[in-house]
Amino acid sequence: MGLGVTPFRAMLRHLALTGQDTATTLVHVGGTHPFRADTESIATRAAYPSSRDAFARELTRIATDQPDATFLVSGSRAFVSATVTSLQALHVDPAQIRRDTFWGYRTDHLASAPSAVPSS
Repeated sequence: MGLGVTPFRAMLRHLALTGQDTATTLVHVGGTHPFRADTESIATRAAYPSSRDAFARELTRIATDQPDATFLVSGSRAFVSATVTSLQALHVDPAQIRRDTFWGYRTDHLASAPSAVPSS
């Protein structure tokens, strides 16, 4: 686990090394990845939801608290699709959403992102 965090780690490290003062929030489903200590020390905030409901709550919080954020979504096709659908349901402009889909990664045996955003 943890392959999907690699491009995010690179982006976070770039921001830190170039001295850019950009607020960042890293959400990594499950919480276990080999660069956790590194990304936690660089990101402004990090969250590790371990269930669909917790992930949906975190997306809702970020979309509400940071309406101008750019969302970078990485993972399996099912995860990226479900996450983008959830963000759009939260009225995040599609122009604010970037995708990095692992096309050859099969997740038939795994749970994907939330199928819907929890109601208020």
